[in-house]
Amino acid sequence: MAVVCRISRPGKRVTDAADFEQALNDQFQGLPIVSQGLYTSPTGTGNKTVTTHGLGYFPAHIIFIKVGSRWEYFFGGWVDSSQLRINGNAGAQFYYFIFAVDIETNITQITQNTTAGGSVGTPTVGVRVRHAGGADGVNKNLDFDSKNPPLIIHSLTNRTYSSSPPLDDNVSHNLTRVPFFLVYLRLTSTRYGLVSNTVNSTVSASSSAVFYIFLNPPATTKVATLILKNPID
Repeated sequence: MAVVCRISRPGKRVTDAADFEQALNDQFQGLPIVSQGLYTSPTGTGNKTVTTHGLGYFPAHIIFIKVGSRWEYFFGGWVDSSQLRINGNAGAQFYYFIFAVDIETNITQITQNTTAGGSVGTPTVGVRVRHAGGADGVNKNLDFDSKNPPLIIHSLTNRTYSSSPPLDDNVSHNLTRVPFFLVYLRLTSTRYGLVSNTVNSTVSASSSAVFYIFLNPPATTKVATLILKNPID
């Protein structure tokens, strides 16, 4: 299908902008936020519900935890088909994002151009779409802003393994740059969690693939790898 709508990022020509230099392309799926917020964990131990998303599927998500004056990735949380939850950390502050993407679906790679395009003068006017009821001139009230475009999905790959440990595999991409990526592991039949680098797991990315290693995975392991077009190098 031919491209119907393309909007480039500020300073880039739309005619030859690379995939990661585009703010909007109707052939690429974005990563829309359905819920975000600050959460302070109450006293006590055990599992705690951060929010009820009620989506009916396992959504992609990110959680941050405040450590002193800094914010860090938090890997002690998980989602099921209705809630985002954490374990312990009484009194800690968290900030979370939940995205409208089902981890258990596959999104096929679509690549048009991996080479950076030509530059133009910095524009003073872009494309902005305000959500209903939002005040004018407030960035957080915008559904779309070409000067601050959303993340764009390159692919979402689900794989199931039943081999003996360790599990060592990778998901290739053709972006020629190191992409923003998220790897999720199915923890139980009803939970997915974001994977971090620990003594039992390693996740990393190069300009050609996203890699993961699990030393002691479950007997049947399901891994979802979300690769975005937005580069981190």
